[in-house]
Parts: sequence; C-alpha cells; structure tokens
Amino acid sequence: MSNSFNLLLDIPEFIHLLDPYLDQGDVSSLARTCRKMHSYWTPSVYRSLEVVYGHNFKLFCSTPALLALARNIHYTRKVKFGVDELRYYYNCVLDFEEAHSRIIDTPRSRPSWLPPSDIRTCEVVALPPMSCLSRLHLNLGLSRKRLYSVSSIENPRTRLAQICWLVSLNPGLIELYLDGVPLQDSRDGRRFGEVIAGLNRLKKLRVMVHCKNEDDDWVELWSYIFFSCPPAVQQLSMRFEDIQNYSSIYQSSLGAGNDNEDEAEEEEDEEEDEEEDEEEDEEEDEEELMATGADPYVRRQGPLSSLEDLCFQPMDGFYWDSLDDVSLMFTHCPNIKKLNTYLPADDETIETMGEFLAKTCPRIENLAYGSFECERHDAEAYIILASLPAQQVTKVEFKGCPIEIIDPAFDTAIQHHSTTLREICIQTCSIPSSFSASTILKECRNLEVLFVRYDHNDGLYTTLDDALKSPWGCIKLKKLTIAISDCELPMEPGVPPYYARQAPITLSETETRHFSRLEDLYKRIGTLTSLEDLDLTMATTPNDDDWRQEILRDPTSFPAFLSNGDTFTGRPGFLHHLSGLKNLKSLQGSVTAETEECAVTMGWPEVVWMDQAWPSLHFADFFSKEKNITAPFAWLQNKRQNGRVGLRKLDTYIKVIDEGIKVMGQFIAKSCPRIEPMKYGSSDGGNRPFNFAIQKQSVTLREIHIQISNDHVKFSVSTIPQVVSPPRAAFLTHSCRIRDIIFTLDDALGDLLGSAPSYGPL
Repeated sequence: MSNSFNLLLDIPEFIHLLDPYLDQGDVSSLARTCRKMHSYWTPSVYRSLEVVYGHNFKLFCSTPALLALARNIHYTRKVKFGVDELRYYYNCVLDFEEAHSRIIDTPRSRPSWLPPSDIRTCEVVALPPMSCLSRLHLNLGLSRKRLYSVSSIENPRTRLAQICWLVSLNPGLIELYLDGVPLQDSRDGRRFGEVIAGLNRLKKLRVMVHCKNEDDDWVELWSYIFFSCPPAVQQLSMRFEDIQNYSSIYQSSLGAGNDNEDEAEEEEDEEEDEEEDEEEDEEEDEEELMATGADPYVRRQGPLSSLEDLCFQPMDGFYWDSLDDVSLMFTHCPNIKKLNTYLPADDETIETMGEFLAKTCPRIENLAYGSFECERHDAEAYIILASLPAQQVTKVEFKGCPIEIIDPAFDTAIQHHSTTLREICIQTCSIPSSFSASTILKECRNLEVLFVRYDHNDGLYTTLDDALKSPWGCIKLKKLTIAISDCELPMEPGVPPYYARQAPITLSETETRHFSRLEDLYKRIGTLTSLEDLDLTMATTPNDDDWRQEILRDPTSFPAFLSNGDTFTGRPGFLHHLSGLKNLKSLQGSVTAETEECAVTMGWPEVVWMDQAWPSLHFADFFSKEKNITAPFAWLQNKRQNGRVGLRKLDTYIKVIDEGIKVMGQFIAKSCPRIEPMKYGSSDGGNRPFNFAIQKQSVTLREIHIQISNDHVKFSVSTIPQVVSPPRAAFLTHSCRIRDIIFTLDDALGDLLGSAPSYGPL
C-alpha cells in the first residue's frame, strides 16, 4: 500500500465514519484484503451479528466461523438471535464455562434456576459469554427447519430462563427487543421483572409476551414489567398474546405434539418438582426480606420521566371492568408524546378514562388507538383527542374501527387539531362502509399523509358527494390513499357507453352532469402539487352475493381520468387537470389501462403527456400482467429504465410440470446461446456445472436470476430497460449479452436438474 493510503487508514475517525455505509459483506471483504485491513475492520465484522435461521448470515452452521467468533466475541455490541440460536448459544457458553472452571480449578458459579445443557444432537463449539452488548433482539418463534436440534427448546420455563440469563449478562443494554417471552404466572413475571430492573442504561424496551388468558392472570404480569423499567427508558412497548395461540411452539408444556404419553408425564413430573423447589427457595428469600422490613415485590416508585413513546396492547378479547390499575400506569408517564393503546370498557368508564389520560399525559402528539381484533367500537380515541390541548397532535391512527367511525365526535376531534395534524391513518376490520372525509379534506391544511384503508373486502370509502362537499384545504398532501364511491358511469339499457359510440359523441344530460362532478374531483386532485404517492380507488357498493368476485375479476379505472379527450369526436378527457403533479412518483388504485374504456381512450398522446408532465413517476398500476403491456407504455417503461411504469411486478411465474426443467434448459440454450459455462445453486449450498452453448449476442440484459421450486419458476430480471412481451419473447429480445444465469433450486428439484442433460451448441 502507498504511504498516503496507510496514513488515511491510520485515522480511526475515518474507519468509524465509513463503517455505517458498508454492509456486512463489504466489511468482511475489506477485512480479508491484507493483514493491516484485517486489524482495522475485524471489530466491525463482529460488532453486529444477525444469527437467525433463513438469513444469509448463518454463522452457527460453520465450525471455523464459530471458532473465529470465539476469538472476537468481545467486539460484539449488537445481536439478533432466533430461539434456536439462543438455545444453541446457551449450550456453547455452558461448554465454555465448564472448560474454564477446569482450567482455573474452581467450581462453576451460576444461578440455580438456570437449566442444564441439552443432550447433544449437534456439534457444539465452546463460546465465551457476550457481556458487552448494547442492543439485543430475540425473535422467539420457532423456525420451520431447525439446524441446531436441542431437546428443551419447546419448554417455556427453560426458554424464559435462557432469556433472563442472556439479558442479565449485559447490564449495559440500551436497546432490548423480545418477541415471544413466555410468562405463565406471577413467578415468571417477577423473575423477568428483576432482570429488567437491573438494566440501568436501558432506553428502548419492546416485549411481546405469551401468557395464559385465564381468569385475567395476565393483568398482573404487565405491572411486573412496567414497574421494573429503569428511569432512563425512553421507548416502551408491551403486547400480550394468548399462549394457546402458539401451542405448536410450546408442545411439551401445553400438551400438543407429544406422541409418547409416558415421556410427557415424566417431563411434567420433573418440571413440577423443579418448580416446587424453586418456589420453596423463593418463599425463603421472601421471608428473609419481610423479616428485615423489605417488600420483595416493591419496584420503581418514581415516574418514568424520560418515557416519550408508550405502546400498551392488552390481550385480544379482554374487557376492562375497571381501569384503576391501568390508570396508575399512565400517572407514571407524564411526558409521553407517542401513545399506542386500546382499552375497551363500558361507555361511562371510557369517557372517564379518556379525560383522565389526556389530563395525566398532556403532551401526546402521536396517538394510535384500537385493535384489529376489536369486537365493538368505542369513542375513547375521540375523547382523548378532544381533551388534549388544542392544535397539538400531529399524527393519529385509528385501527380496527368498524362502521361507527361516523360518530360525530370524530369530526370534533379532527377539528380540534386541524392545523397541526400531519398524518391521519384509518384502518378498519369491517365490511366496506362509507364515512365522511369532508372535514379532513377541508380543515387539515397542513396534512401530508392521508391513508384510509379499502380493499373491497373491508375498509372505508367516502362518497363522491362527500368528497365534493367542501373546498379542499389539504393542499400540502404528499401521500393520499382513499376510495371514492358513486364514480361509475351511468348506464342506460340499450345505450352503448360513450367511448363506444360513433363520432361525434353526444352525451346525455345525466352523463354531462356526472362528468362535470368527476372533473371537479380531478381538478382538486390536480391542485395537490406536493403529491408524491396517489392511491385512488373507485369503491364499488356490493349489490349481490358475487360482488367480490366481480370486482376482483374486472379491473376498474376512473372514467376519463387518464385520457386527454378528443374535441373533434367530443370524447371527454381530464388528464390535463393533473399537470400540476410534478412530484408524482407512484400512481396506484383504479388506474388500470386494461379496461375497455382505457383501451380506446389511452394511447400515445396520453403516454407522451405523462412522460413530460410526470418526470418523477416510477411506479404505476397500469397493467396487471407483462403480456398486456401496450407499445406506448413499453416505450415509457424503456425510457424510465429502472422504473416499473407498465407493470405491477416484473417477476413472472411460469408453471413447471415433469418435463418443465428440460424444456426450460432447451429454451434458454436456444435463446441465449452465447452463455458461458454457468452454475446453479441448490438449497444445500452446492454448485454444479451446467453447460450451455452460444449462438447469439445480446444488447442490454446482464443477469437473470431463476428461482425454481416444486410448482413454479420465478424470473427476476436485472438491468432490463424494456419488457414488451411475455418472458419467452423477453429472452429472445434481450439475450445478446447475457453472461450470467443464476439458478436457485429447492431440494426436490436439485437432483432432477442435476440429472438433466447438458445442451451443446445448437
């Protein structure tokens, strides 16, 4: 290396600034460049570890990699583990401690509640414990395919003990995310709370708890977590789910999936004996504490003054008889600015609770309320919004709101914060229902995001009359997702639609009036000059039992929305009203070009206009299938290159039958005959030669990824500026300079393709 380069790399700040911009593969490559680079970049290689089954970084599958980790584990600061990896790592650490105790000739010391190591069914490499972590993420859902088989992985007690052990080793944790913590009773809650209480530097805590939904036992558990949080916590999330929903995960404990009843009874007896011993020890400890005048259950007494973000989602289906306990929680959160919760109760309690919450937490700026599993609507979110100081809330989200969102209190709550609201999100879980959006569109003049979910099966839509009821004041919108009904063309029996008539086209009085109202709507959309993402859906009211099938089968598009019109023939078109959308990047919803109307009204003039008026457009829902793209849109897609203007997806699926692999090989050989010898990869990581000959050259295509599974082949095309036809024609058109084709196969097809004949020159 040159002296100047050495001097540059000797600056530690340079390494520190460059590191965040490199992914793990780049850092690893730099570390392997030379000895000096290895010394510089090795800490960065091991600083963040993501060891989860299914991720490309399968560190625990390689013994050399584990040995390297053992040498550099002191550099690790952030870890993401799956439950399989957690248990495997636990066994590795136990091996290390046993070896270490033999070397220093002292007995091993660890908590009595820790489970023993498993019967070894896989190779274990001794690893020292991670004790310098600042961030720990544990995703505790079982993977479908276990690479590290350990016997106790399904025991919730064992799993909780391992979680508590790993967390307790790292008192300097700043961020702790635990998805799937099994807490079966108050004893588990106390143990987990004690571990959390020892994390004095903790700032972010997110916990998904799996617990029993019996006799409201779970209500006691959240208090152990909340009142154990250290004062430094700034972000806290507590969610609770019924452990019975995860019976496949906790098979041995919940009595599912155990074929040997004698073994199951034996395991249960052993667990009961262990639990009795632990309970006796805990009772003795509590008696000692009580004798000294100390309360064993006392937790933090002061408020969480630093807490600004609180998420509290109770058990689905739970109904609060009294909110005294949860009220105590909110009194400890005087400074929260972001609240995500759902507190179903009777109407009187809801009103009292809403006012109390707004009084005790007066600084709320971001409110998310509701649950997608809610069985009834309540107005607590509206009461909270109306009780907070005026013009303070910037974001509000209503989740799982049924039809009753029409409640007049909704408009009052929105008006109370109309000048400060930047984002409104409404997601429902009921049948399609109408609601009034006029207050939002008129009053919220600083609104940047409006999302109202609608997908024909459930959701909310507004009527055309309501949308046009008042002038729109939300001219700063950047993202708009909304569905509007009553926009369909009025049809008369025996009269063809306007676009199918002979020129000159004469519109009826009803059609003229309807197009006038639609034009008013399109003009208002065109005034949203800051708009970047537009998802505009034409809601269809259900008329019969098969309405969903009709909607899903037939694409829809707003009448004359994407047409320039024709003054000579009298055909209406209002695309020119959207010329102000210079920042438009995404256009979705009922904008398909595949309807009978658009087939007649959309052509080269409209596409050229879009190219000039919407320079930032890179995604649009014009076509559902690649084969349907018309020549004008293929030209636009080619011009935008990396964009997906003509397609919803560039990935194409082709069914594969018994001879499908052979046919695919012959086809690629003919279409891309200048491909050099290539390889395909199977799921076991092996590579085998797959030779093809060459006949043509190509122009633009550089790489094709083909993922083969039991029932389909998935094409992912890279650097292809134009796709104007089905995949077969795409290969023929763009096969000039193909140099790499990468196959990824599953186990079932690996042998099939491996036994397929190699194709020589054709």
